[in-house]
Amino acid sequence: MKLKNKTALITGGTSGIGLATARLFVAEGAQLAITERDQTRLDAIARYDNETASHCHVKAQCYEVQPCD
Repeated sequence: MKLKNKTALITGGTSGIGLATARLFVAEGAQLAITERDQTRLDAIARYDNETASHCHVKAQCYEVQPCD
């Protein structure tokens, strides 16, 4: 396991390249923190991956960014 005892932060980790990277890192032994702006997508990936994950804590905080005047 190349990434044993390593921790990775993956942004946008619920789809596409981010999701593929997350699954590869887990397969290589890493612990992950995955971020996503959409709570529904985070919840879905947590349910799917929780079958093989030992711990899964999901929390999202979304903010609407306003332009500065």
